[in-house]
Amino acid sequence: MNKTLIVTELCNMHCSFCCFEGTYKPIKDRMKVYTQSHLESFLSSLSPNDTLSLMGGEPLLFPKETEYAIKQTKEIYPNMPISVYTNASLLTPHMVNVMNEYDINMVFSINLYGEKGLVNLIKRARKDINIIDLINAVRHKCIRTIYPRMT
Repeated sequence: MNKTLIVTELCNMHCSFCCFEGTYKPIKDRMKVYTQSHLESFLSSLSPNDTLSLMGGEPLLFPKETEYAIKQTKEIYPNMPISVYTNASLLTPHMVNVMNEYDINMVFSINLYGEKGLVNLIKRARKDINIIDLINAVRHKCIRTIYPRMT
């Protein structure tokens, strides 16, 4: 069974397709992040045959908490498939390494309506990170994993 942990309801975008879109509020007015007791309770509800989706809002607004949830889950259930749903705007090389280390499936959910959407993504990305290069690196790794003969 697929289980979902909402890491946070906060987001740095306002995508029209998002389930939180209709109730969008400024970041300061939203739940900040899951609590430790919530995570412990959630993990105790999982079984070895479950799959886990980490979602939000934008989970990568809280990279330490997202990483902690991944590590705690993999410590208890090392073979559990985990997916992280992200708009990728806050993706960092460290988080790409975490995702690779724990064999996490990254699902990019990005509101890219033409050039305007791409500009919006780039504007919201960290200034010290080339977000397009990171997405391509993740994409390229996935392609190599699925099609190992590709270079």
